[in-house]
Amino acid sequence: MEEEDAGKPPAEEEEGAVTSKKSRRSTKEVHHLQANFIMQTKKESSALKLVTTRIAKSNKLPKSHPDKKSIKAVVKKLIPCTMAT
Repeated sequence: MEEEDAGKPPAEEEEGAVTSKKSRRSTKEVHHLQANFIMQTKKESSALKLVTTRIAKSNKLPKSHPDKKSIKAVVKKLIPCTMAT
């Protein structure tokens, strides 16, 4: 009985007649996706560096200085601008 079952596919495949075949991405598509991911992470990294430097400069200013801004104000001003594109 075991010898007869050896050539047959498992019962799961027999029942589900409609199976979706997984398609592979071409190397160009993979490279493009990886490049986009890397560029996005670099953009985010540079934006965060810019925010931290602006926050540090703002914190060094005295309390009554007109250019002093809160951390929240700096983040709101810089993050949406750089992350939107």
